[in-house]
Amino acid sequence: MSNELVLITPDLFNSKEVAFFESKKQIIREMNILNPGMICGIKDTNSIHHISTDAYANVVGLKNGIDVIGKSDFDMPCDGTVRCAHSYVYWDKESMLSGKVVRTSDCNLYATGLGLQIYTKTPIILDTRVLGICYFAERQETLPSQAQHILKIIGNNCFNIVGIEHIFQDNSGAIYKFDNDLQLEICFYVMLSYSDKDIASLYNQISPTKISHIRRHICEKYLNLDGSMRELMQSKLESIGFTRIIPSSIYQHYFAESSLVT
Repeated sequence: MSNELVLITPDLFNSKEVAFFESKKQIIREMNILNPGMICGIKDTNSIHHISTDAYANVVGLKNGIDVIGKSDFDMPCDGTVRCAHSYVYWDKESMLSGKVVRTSDCNLYATGLGLQIYTKTPIILDTRVLGICYFAERQETLPSQAQHILKIIGNNCFNIVGIEHIFQDNSGAIYKFDNDLQLEICFYVMLSYSDKDIASLYNQISPTKISHIRRHICEKYLNLDGSMRELMQSKLESIGFTRIIPSSIYQHYFAESSLVT
Protein backbone atom coordinates (compact mmCIF):
# COMPACT_ATOMS: atom_id res chain seq x y z
CA MET A 1 0.00 0.00 0.00
CA SER A 2 1.37 3.41 -0.97
CA ASN A 3 1.90 6.07 1.68
CA GLU A 4 1.87 8.87 -0.88
CA LEU A 5 -0.25 11.81 0.20
CA VAL A 6 -3.41 12.59 -1.76
CA LEU A 7 -5.07 16.01 -1.71
CA ILE A 8 -8.84 15.75 -1.20
CA THR A 9 -11.36 18.54 -1.84
CA PRO A 10 -14.29 18.98 0.60
CA ASP A 11 -16.86 17.65 -1.87
CA LEU A 12 -15.05 14.29 -1.77
CA PHE A 13 -14.73 14.02 2.04
CA ASN A 14 -16.14 10.86 3.57
CA SER A 15 -18.06 11.09 6.85
CA LYS A 16 -14.93 10.51 8.94
CA GLU A 17 -13.09 13.28 7.11
CA VAL A 18 -16.02 15.69 7.46
CA ALA A 19 -15.97 15.16 11.23
CA PHE A 20 -12.18 15.47 11.42
CA PHE A 21 -12.12 18.70 9.38
CA GLU A 22 -14.97 20.12 11.46
CA SER A 23 -13.05 19.36 14.67
CA LYS A 24 -10.15 21.49 13.38
CA LYS A 25 -12.53 24.34 12.55
CA GLN A 26 -13.98 24.12 16.05
CA ILE A 27 -10.50 24.70 17.49
CA ILE A 28 -10.30 27.98 15.52
CA ARG A 29 -13.72 29.04 16.86
CA GLU A 30 -12.55 28.38 20.40
CA MET A 31 -9.30 30.27 19.81
CA ASN A 32 -11.32 33.24 18.61
CA ILE A 33 -13.01 33.39 22.01
CA LEU A 34 -10.08 32.45 24.25
CA ASN A 35 -7.45 34.58 22.48
CA PRO A 36 -9.12 37.32 20.41
CA GLY A 37 -5.80 38.64 19.06
CA MET A 38 -4.67 35.31 17.58
CA ILE A 39 -4.27 35.23 13.80
CA CYS A 40 -5.16 31.76 12.50
CA GLY A 41 -7.56 29.87 10.27
CA ILE A 42 -8.15 26.93 7.97
CA LYS A 43 -8.12 26.49 4.19
CA ASP A 44 -9.05 23.49 2.06
CA THR A 45 -6.78 21.92 -0.57
CA ASN A 46 -7.82 24.59 -3.09
CA SER A 47 -6.67 27.28 -0.63
CA ILE A 48 -10.24 28.39 0.01
CA HIS A 49 -10.79 29.71 3.52
CA HIS A 50 -13.28 27.79 5.69
CA ILE A 51 -12.88 29.68 8.97
CA SER A 52 -10.56 32.15 10.67
CA THR A 53 -10.32 34.20 13.81
CA ASP A 54 -11.60 37.76 13.76
CA ALA A 55 -8.00 38.95 14.07
CA TYR A 56 -7.08 37.38 10.71
CA ALA A 57 -10.24 38.76 9.13
CA ASN A 58 -9.26 42.26 10.28
CA VAL A 59 -5.78 41.86 8.74
CA VAL A 60 -7.28 41.14 5.30
CA GLY A 61 -9.93 43.88 5.52
CA LEU A 62 -12.91 41.94 6.83
CA LYS A 63 -14.83 42.28 10.11
CA ASN A 64 -15.41 38.74 11.39
CA GLY A 65 -13.81 35.32 10.96
CA ILE A 66 -16.93 33.94 9.28
CA ASP A 67 -16.55 36.59 6.55
CA VAL A 68 -13.58 34.71 5.07
CA ILE A 69 -15.65 31.57 4.38
CA GLY A 70 -15.64 30.65 0.70
CA LYS A 71 -13.02 33.24 -0.22
CA SER A 72 -9.52 32.72 -1.60
CA ASP A 73 -6.64 35.10 -0.92
CA PHE A 74 -7.37 36.61 -4.34
CA ASP A 75 -10.85 37.64 -3.13
CA MET A 76 -9.83 39.63 -0.05
CA PRO A 77 -10.50 43.40 0.08
CA CYS A 78 -6.90 44.00 1.22
CA ASP A 79 -4.80 44.93 -1.86
CA GLY A 80 -1.59 43.68 -0.22
CA THR A 81 -3.13 40.25 0.34
CA VAL A 82 -4.26 40.05 -3.29
CA ARG A 83 -0.80 41.05 -4.58
CA CYS A 84 0.82 38.23 -2.59
CA ALA A 85 -1.94 35.67 -3.13
CA HIS A 86 0.10 33.62 -5.61
CA SER A 87 2.86 33.22 -3.00
CA TYR A 88 0.38 32.27 -0.27
CA VAL A 89 -1.17 29.57 -2.46
CA TYR A 90 2.27 28.34 -3.54
CA TRP A 91 3.37 27.73 0.07
CA ASP A 92 0.00 26.22 0.98
CA LYS A 93 0.58 23.62 -1.73
CA GLU A 94 4.21 23.07 -0.71
CA SER A 95 3.08 22.20 2.82
CA MET A 96 0.20 19.98 1.72
CA LEU A 97 2.12 18.08 -0.95
CA SER A 98 5.11 17.47 1.32
CA GLY A 99 3.07 16.77 4.44
CA LYS A 100 5.40 19.07 6.35
CA VAL A 101 5.07 22.26 8.35
CA VAL A 102 6.17 25.33 6.38
CA ARG A 103 7.12 28.69 7.90
CA THR A 104 6.94 31.82 5.79
CA SER A 105 7.93 35.43 6.36
CA ASP A 106 5.31 37.78 4.94
CA CYS A 107 6.12 41.48 4.58
CA ASN A 108 3.01 43.25 3.42
CA LEU A 109 0.75 46.29 3.54
CA TYR A 110 -2.24 44.77 5.32
CA ALA A 111 -5.59 46.40 6.02
CA THR A 112 -4.21 46.98 9.53
CA GLY A 113 -1.03 48.65 8.20
CA LEU A 114 2.48 47.73 7.04
CA GLY A 115 3.94 44.82 8.93
CA LEU A 116 5.78 41.55 9.03
CA GLN A 117 4.00 38.34 9.94
CA ILE A 118 5.56 34.91 10.33
CA TYR A 119 3.10 32.24 9.20
CA THR A 120 3.24 28.60 10.22
CA LYS A 121 1.31 26.37 7.82
CA THR A 122 0.45 22.85 9.00
CA PRO A 123 -1.24 20.31 6.70
CA ILE A 124 -4.43 18.66 7.96
CA ILE A 125 -3.92 14.96 7.28
CA LEU A 126 -6.07 11.94 8.04
CA ASP A 127 -4.27 8.71 7.15
CA THR A 128 -2.70 9.60 3.79
CA ARG A 129 -5.41 12.03 2.71
CA VAL A 130 -4.68 15.76 2.96
CA LEU A 131 -7.85 17.72 3.75
CA GLY A 132 -6.44 21.22 3.95
CA ILE A 133 -4.12 23.42 5.92
CA CYS A 134 -4.14 25.26 9.23
CA TYR A 135 -2.30 28.60 9.33
CA PHE A 136 -1.11 30.57 12.34
CA ALA A 137 0.71 33.91 12.35
CA GLU A 138 3.03 35.76 14.71
CA ARG A 139 3.05 39.50 14.15
CA GLN A 140 6.31 41.39 14.53
CA GLU A 141 5.75 44.93 15.74
CA THR A 142 9.33 46.24 16.04
CA LEU A 143 12.32 45.41 13.89
CA PRO A 144 16.04 46.26 14.09
CA SER A 145 17.50 48.48 11.37
CA GLN A 146 19.05 45.67 9.32
CA ALA A 147 15.74 43.79 9.27
CA GLN A 148 13.97 46.96 8.11
CA HIS A 149 16.60 47.38 5.37
CA ILE A 150 16.05 43.80 4.16
CA LEU A 151 12.27 44.26 4.11
CA LYS A 152 12.62 47.51 2.20
CA ILE A 153 14.52 45.63 -0.53
CA ILE A 154 12.26 42.59 -0.79
CA GLY A 155 9.06 44.66 -0.60
CA ASN A 156 5.63 43.05 -0.44
CA ASN A 157 6.46 39.38 -0.56
CA CYS A 158 6.05 36.02 1.10
CA PHE A 159 9.20 33.99 1.81
CA ASN A 160 9.81 30.51 3.18
CA ILE A 161 12.18 30.35 6.17
CA VAL A 162 14.66 27.53 5.50
CA GLY A 163 17.82 26.06 7.01
CA ILE A 164 20.72 24.08 5.59
CA GLU A 165 18.55 20.96 5.54
CA HIS A 166 16.51 22.51 2.72
CA ILE A 167 16.91 20.90 -0.70
CA PHE A 168 16.71 23.18 -3.74
CA GLN A 169 15.68 21.87 -7.14
CA ASP A 170 15.66 23.27 -10.66
CA ASN A 171 13.12 22.56 -13.41
CA SER A 172 15.10 19.56 -14.67
CA GLY A 173 14.91 17.89 -11.25
CA ALA A 174 18.58 18.44 -10.38
CA ILE A 175 19.13 18.84 -6.64
CA TYR A 176 21.22 21.50 -4.89
CA LYS A 177 22.12 21.58 -1.20
CA PHE A 178 24.39 23.78 0.91
CA ASP A 179 26.61 22.75 3.81
CA ASN A 180 26.43 25.66 6.24
CA ASP A 181 24.50 28.79 7.21
CA LEU A 182 27.15 31.19 5.86
CA GLN A 183 26.77 29.78 2.34
CA LEU A 184 22.99 30.24 2.50
CA GLU A 185 23.36 33.75 3.88
CA ILE A 186 25.81 34.84 1.18
CA CYS A 187 23.50 33.51 -1.53
CA PHE A 188 20.59 35.40 0.04
CA TYR A 189 22.54 38.67 0.08
CA VAL A 190 23.69 38.11 -3.50
CA MET A 191 20.02 37.83 -4.47
CA LEU A 192 19.49 41.20 -2.77
CA SER A 193 22.31 42.62 -4.95
CA TYR A 194 24.67 43.19 -2.02
CA SER A 195 28.32 43.65 -3.09
CA ASP A 196 31.07 41.59 -1.47
CA LYS A 197 31.95 44.71 0.55
CA ASP A 198 28.33 45.10 1.68
CA ILE A 199 28.19 41.45 2.76
CA ALA A 200 31.53 41.63 4.59
CA SER A 201 30.31 44.63 6.57
CA LEU A 202 27.68 42.39 8.19
CA TYR A 203 30.28 40.01 9.63
CA ASN A 204 33.15 40.44 12.03
CA GLN A 205 36.58 39.43 10.75
CA ILE A 206 35.49 38.49 7.21
CA SER A 207 36.98 40.63 4.46
CA PRO A 208 35.41 41.38 1.04
CA THR A 209 38.17 39.23 -0.49
CA LYS A 210 37.16 36.30 1.71
CA ILE A 211 33.52 36.77 0.73
CA SER A 212 34.57 36.73 -2.93
CA HIS A 213 36.45 33.45 -2.40
CA ILE A 214 33.44 31.89 -0.67
CA ARG A 215 31.16 33.01 -3.48
CA ARG A 216 33.45 31.40 -6.06
CA HIS A 217 33.51 28.19 -4.02
CA ILE A 218 29.70 28.19 -3.86
CA CYS A 219 29.44 28.74 -7.61
CA GLU A 220 31.91 26.03 -8.57
CA LYS A 221 31.08 23.33 -6.00
CA TYR A 222 27.39 23.83 -5.26
CA LEU A 223 25.90 25.60 -8.28
CA ASN A 224 27.99 23.90 -10.98
CA LEU A 225 29.02 27.22 -12.49
CA ASP A 226 32.25 28.07 -14.24
CA GLY A 227 33.25 31.30 -12.52
CA SER A 228 31.48 33.56 -10.04
CA MET A 229 30.05 36.45 -12.05
CA ARG A 230 27.33 37.99 -9.89
CA GLU A 231 24.68 38.08 -12.64
CA LEU A 232 25.31 34.43 -13.50
CA MET A 233 25.14 33.45 -9.83
CA GLN A 234 21.87 35.36 -9.36
CA SER A 235 20.35 33.71 -12.42
CA LYS A 236 21.32 30.25 -11.20
CA LEU A 237 20.00 30.88 -7.69
CA GLU A 238 16.74 32.14 -9.14
CA SER A 239 16.40 28.97 -11.23
CA ILE A 240 16.61 26.75 -8.12
CA GLY A 241 14.01 28.73 -6.15
CA PHE A 242 16.18 31.04 -4.07
CA THR A 243 13.87 33.99 -4.77
CA ARG A 244 11.31 32.62 -2.31
CA ILE A 245 13.42 31.98 0.80
CA ILE A 246 14.98 33.64 3.82
CA PRO A 247 17.71 31.62 5.60
CA SER A 248 16.59 30.63 9.11
CA SER A 249 19.90 31.94 10.52
CA ILE A 250 19.14 35.44 9.16
CA TYR A 251 15.57 35.22 10.44
CA GLN A 252 16.77 34.21 13.91
CA HIS A 253 19.39 36.96 14.02
CA TYR A 254 17.45 39.90 12.63
CA PHE A 255 13.78 39.06 13.06
CA ALA A 256 13.17 36.51 15.84
CA GLU A 257 14.70 38.77 18.49
CA SER A 258 12.08 41.44 17.80
CA SER A 259 8.98 41.65 19.98
CA LEU A 260 6.25 39.24 18.94
CA VAL A 261 2.56 39.95 19.33
CA THR A 262 0.19 37.07 18.60
